[in-house]
Parts: sequence; C-alpha cells; structure tokens
Amino acid sequence: MLKQLKLLRDEYIISNGDFIEEIYFVKEGILRVEMALGKKKVKLLNLHHKEHFGDIYMTRNIRSPVDVRVISDFAEF
Repeated sequence: MLKQLKLLRDEYIISNGDFIEEIYFVKEGILRVEMALGKKKVKLLNLHHKEHFGDIYMTRNIRSPVDVRVISDFAEF
C-alpha cells in the first residue's frame, strides 16, 4: 500500500547512515541528493516529479551514503 508523505523545504527524507525500508515516488516537488565530503556537502543530483529512489538500498539492505532533502517549497511522495 502506498503512503502519502508531505515535507517542507530543507526537511530531510533520508539522512546519511539511514536504512531505507521503502521506495519513494516523487509526486510533486524537487529533492536534492547530496553527500558529505569532509565538512562540505556536494550536490550529486536533483530528483523531480515522476522519479523514484530508495529501491537499491532497500533491496540490498545497506545504509544510505547520501542525504536527500527538499529544495522546493514542499514535496509530496
């Protein structure tokens, strides 16, 4: 069953070290995937409407090496 989730700008849906237990489908908004490099955060990519994430880490049962946060005013999953 799909659960609806809404987050606001700068809220994190995934943080470095989290175990991912779900696949997320972006219904609305823009998310930024970033990785810490020393004390600096490096942008890897942005996720938009109709994209998904979390499937690889969920199926492999490994911790996330990245942070995923909302960069639009809000995001809906």
